[in-house]
Amino acid sequence: MAWQHNALRHTCISAKIALSRNVPQVAYESGNSTYIITKHYLNLLPPSAAEAWFAVTRLAVARYEEELESTKAQNRQAS
Repeated sequence: MAWQHNALRHTCISAKIALSRNVPQVAYESGNSTYIITKHYLNLLPPSAAEAWFAVTRLAVARYEEELESTKAQNRQAS
């Protein structure tokens, strides 16, 4: 997968607008106009996806990596 320029910024804005539906506030916080927020970000994500995106923390990533390593070790033992 190729990294997209400003992907984290765009995802964050999409998630914030999905949860808050407050176009003027998200426009202010992101340094965009309300027109840009409405045109490019409104209705891109359902609130459930936005909640999941904001739930990603260092602890969640660390737990995921631990589970991934454990699965790899189990697969190596089974081979």
